[in-house]
Amino acid sequence: MTTIWFWNLAVADIMCCLCLPFIIAQYFYADWIYGPALCKILPFTIALNMFSSVFTLVAISVDRCILVVQPIWARNHRGLRTTWMTCLAIWLLSSVLCLPKFLYRTFSTPNNTAQCYSEAHVIEPTTYIYMVFWFSASILNHFYVLYFCGFYITKQKIFRSW
Repeated sequence: MTTIWFWNLAVADIMCCLCLPFIIAQYFYADWIYGPALCKILPFTIALNMFSSVFTLVAISVDRCILVVQPIWARNHRGLRTTWMTCLAIWLLSSVLCLPKFLYRTFSTPNNTAQCYSEAHVIEPTTYIYMVFWFSASILNHFYVLYFCGFYITKQKIFRSW
């Protein structure tokens, strides 16, 4: 099962690595050089990588916590099917959370210059709400789960040793 978790993490990271040359090359041009399709796909893929990586790390943390605290239960109840279904849920949830990155990107060519940008009616009213949501769903979520797992493991080990 650990292999499945790390393959899931590797797929997310490879997706990010495949996008990096496009993003780096774009810094050298004032105009958008990739067309309307990549205008939507690149930001979506980068955000998808972030969410899927963080959620996979959370799943690995929870899995390790269960394995350490309840080894017999974990051996009898953890299965490949559950791991695969969790990975599928991670990718679906990540995709849903990144959907605004895909839906609200616009490609236009005013004055013969290609531009790729987020739509203004979406950016203005929701920027701070969306950024706070992203931060809490990605970074804080992972931090709290890691803290809880570490605390729970420590608590279980201390009380078992008495």
